[in-house]
Amino acid sequence: MDVLCPPPPVVTWQFLEAVIMAELTIGINGFGRIGRLVLRACLEKGLRVVAINDPFIDLNYMVYMFKYDSTHGRFGGEVKAEDGKLVVDGAEISVFQCMKPSEIPWGDAGALYVVESTGVFLTVDKASASVTGGGAQGHCGGGGGQPLGTRFGGPGGRGGAPFGDRSWWPSGMGFGGHQGRGLVARGDKVVVLGDTSVTPLSPPQAHLQGGARRVVISAPSPDAPMFVMGVNEDAYDPATMPVVSNASCTTNCLAPLAKVIHDNFGIVEGLMTTVHAYTATQKTVDGPSGKAWRDGRGAHQNIIPAATGAAKAVGKVIPELNGRLTGMAFRVPVADVSVVDLTCRLATPASYGDIKDAVKRAAAGPLAGILGYTEDQVVSSDFVGDSHSSIFDAAAGIALSDNFVKLVAWYDNEYGYSNRVADLLSHIYSREI
Repeated sequence: MDVLCPPPPVVTWQFLEAVIMAELTIGINGFGRIGRLVLRACLEKGLRVVAINDPFIDLNYMVYMFKYDSTHGRFGGEVKAEDGKLVVDGAEISVFQCMKPSEIPWGDAGALYVVESTGVFLTVDKASASVTGGGAQGHCGGGGGQPLGTRFGGPGGRGGAPFGDRSWWPSGMGFGGHQGRGLVARGDKVVVLGDTSVTPLSPPQAHLQGGARRVVISAPSPDAPMFVMGVNEDAYDPATMPVVSNASCTTNCLAPLAKVIHDNFGIVEGLMTTVHAYTATQKTVDGPSGKAWRDGRGAHQNIIPAATGAAKAVGKVIPELNGRLTGMAFRVPVADVSVVDLTCRLATPASYGDIKDAVKRAAAGPLAGILGYTEDQVVSSDFVGDSHSSIFDAAAGIALSDNFVKLVAWYDNEYGYSNRVADLLSHIYSREI
């Protein structure tokens, strides 16, 4: 008696892409203040970091720096070095020490989404070098061990060929999503499935050959598309934006507040001042500082006026405000937590109570987790470790008239910002699955 069997399922590129993209796997380039806090934020959100690159920090020092933090306290979990890897709460993370982003074997480690947090590679061309690293250059003396053996289907060699090895990939099957269609790299060309055209592979698209899939720059960029969570992340286009910027910590504080005010009352024009904690770019004692002489004065001893493009950058994420906002900064002797002072003229008259109500509604609604609201008598240290981008201080603002107001918002310029980097990674990933 013949046994009737159903025909085998047809394996489409959509199915294979879904298998590949079953998990958001993250690499971090640069393990400084933001890199380490991005790792903390990812762990708290349940996101998987599989690789870290920093040419200036060896594995044992990396363990120490992640475990102990003078500002945010000791890491609450277990962190150790084991078999050449950084192990955090039992999860293995490959460690590399490559100077050039193009040499980092992100693909071999399974890191499809990379956070560029060195503060050096800020342009699309420089940052996109990370998306070409498929392991061909070796491991740059990293960590003392081989990269994590992550394979399709899970870690530890289960489920098929490793990331970076495309030899098993069916002919004509694509790796990305381009306007709902697959992408496939053929030599130095990229082919959009369903199209008859074949175009040269540009540097940002070279990730198709075996490295990272996307790069998020944790700083303002002169040419990468800029996104602020809660403000303009819906404008992200996976087909054309392999490299994006998470803007600055100050823009992440100002933009959500400006959006609420502009949406409800209209901003005619405004000036922003950020009273900003000192950062690693400043001097502990007086020293040389190129053309910006004041920047070279001791950070612990002075209130230092400084330039910032954070307010103007709001115009990039809220186009209606382009040219209506500008600002400056004062660097002050505080290790963490900064505060924005937005003074603006409103198009629609509103009492200060009306403004508070609008911000409070947004903080409890569409901007929950991004914009906070408080009426307490708070000071800067109360916000160390706060994951919001911006916390509106209702008790600190004032109004001269119904059209002219000063609004105040706090932000943990390290931890709040790092949480938004993690959130932007998750958002980008969600647009591709």
